Amino acid sequence: MKTQKNNISLTGMPGSGKSTIGFELASKIGFDFVDVDDFIEKEQNMKIVDIFAKFGETSFREIETKALLNLSKKSGLVISTGGGAVLRNENVQILKNASFVFYLDVNPEIIYERIKNQTTRPLLLKENPKAVLFEMYSIRKSGYENSCDYKINAKLGVVSIVAEIVSILSENNFFKV
Repeated sequence: MKTQKNNISLTGMPGSGKSTIGFELASKIGFDFVDVDDFIEKEQNMKIVDIFAKFGETSFREIETKALLNLSKKSGLVISTGGGAVLRNENVQILKNASFVFYLDVNPEIIYERIKNQTTRPLLLKENPKAVLFEMYSIRKSGYENSCDYKINAKLGVVSIVAEIVSILSENNFFKV
């Protein structure tokens, strides 16, 4: 059975490994890799943190939806979504219609250790970023789980995660033979 989904999308919390896994996965299967945040920054000629500061989260989410819609019209992409992409039902539908969606699940404690010193994540530039991260996780977790085709334990190594995704895609006849 051949699928109509032409892309692979990775969802999950900031710091879950979407960009790292996405780049490696794309290289392995011969797809192009697109990080949605990078795509938006190039399109808007502005850093994400500046978009948030100047226009707010609501405007950023609208920009994000337009970016996902544009990317969904293409084929052969591994798409690393922004961590909050699943907050909008429209985004979830765009992703599910054009992609196999993989949720990279990681405990927020591990995520915090990975990203605690980063200054490029606007939602974590708060007084208590650890508490913000844990709250984000509790709010978003069901969105990630309900919108994905497959949930991946992303605390494993990059090679193992990529191999698991490739195996799932093969089992689902994603690749043309």
